[in-house]
Amino acid sequence: MSYDPIEQEIIDALKALTPYGYDEKWTKDQWTQGILGLIGAIGWRKEYSFCSTKKLQNNQAFVIRVLNDIQVKLNRTLYDPARDKFVDPQYFGEFLYDIVWLKYDIDYKQKHLITEREFKRNFDHFTLIDSLLVGESDWGYFGDVKEDFEKLLLARSTYRIMVFSVTDENQFNQYIRRLTELIRQYKSSQPGDRYLFCGTDEGQHKFRFNQFIVP
Repeated sequence: MSYDPIEQEIIDALKALTPYGYDEKWTKDQWTQGILGLIGAIGWRKEYSFCSTKKLQNNQAFVIRVLNDIQVKLNRTLYDPARDKFVDPQYFGEFLYDIVWLKYDIDYKQKHLITEREFKRNFDHFTLIDSLLVGESDWGYFGDVKEDFEKLLLARSTYRIMVFSVTDENQFNQYIRRLTELIRQYKSSQPGDRYLFCGTDEGQHKFRFNQFIVP
């Protein structure tokens, strides 16, 4: 299966994350924070603000530790204490989806010079110009996953990511068949719409991945 560079970067990060989660016996909340924190950090490095659960801000120490550990393993910058803060314009609370990458018409190359107060004071003058990625995560049964996944059908972002948990490869494949059928049945799906499925295999303690692009 051929993933594009952004999808591959997310896959590599999640693969590197997996041993930490299982070795440390993370709770579902910790899995959510670790995964969304990683995806958000990747977006920030690509000059996108990110929106996600307030738990990332409330548990910064945990998320920063994860980012530090993974960036060493991947030899790739994910966290820089000199410029990365869980405040505007890098990070906003949850907005529509579990994770969203947003680009405003600000100078992201100077983003570390924009203070939270300055951004909020001038927010009325900033324009949202892109939302490259949206994602949902759910650790429940298929019905719960389906409910969250349907939100992704509405998105016009380039990348749509669904994170969930399965017991084994067979269940993962079942989920993929059912979720891709929802995409096919959705009348507003357009050729080129792309979805990345990321499932934690609780039996083998690893992530499984699949991609679907609307033909």
